[in-house]
Amino acid sequence: MERRKSKCEYLGEYCAKKILGKCIRKTKSYCCFPTVLAKIIRCSARDQLGKSLGSAEHPQCGGLTLDDIEKIDFAKVNFQEFFDLEVQPMMKGYNNQDNENLIKRSFPNGQQSTTQSAQPNYGPDSFTNVNDQGMNYKLFEESGGEKK
Repeated sequence: MERRKSKCEYLGEYCAKKILGKCIRKTKSYCCFPTVLAKIIRCSARDQLGKSLGSAEHPQCGGLTLDDIEKIDFAKVNFQEFFDLEVQPMMKGYNNQDNENLIKRSFPNGQQSTTQSAQPNYGPDSFTNVNDQGMNYKLFEESGGEKK
């Protein structure tokens, strides 16, 4: 249930049933989305573009148009919830030494140059471990994968 809650935005509570003017049943209302990322983007549209999710009694949980998505300033979107729920769990067990080893395997000759140039060298000789299909074959060889 907790996972489902992270995909939902709480809209509030309303009286779903009244008898003699007295509320006998309240209902909580949510807009739920297929992914955490979808929820974050939809809520950003609400905040940035004024695309309301409606009220507890009258939710408006519909999607966005391409025009709406183009208008969102993604630099202002807070992706922290996505990072906490989706990215960090995938990174469990990895540490800085793992990252350093990956970089060493990717660039065995070290960094190309410490001096800054106007245009970085991304020519065919700058990535020595990359085959014709753009695959870093050293990563696959050293990790037990197949060389293609």
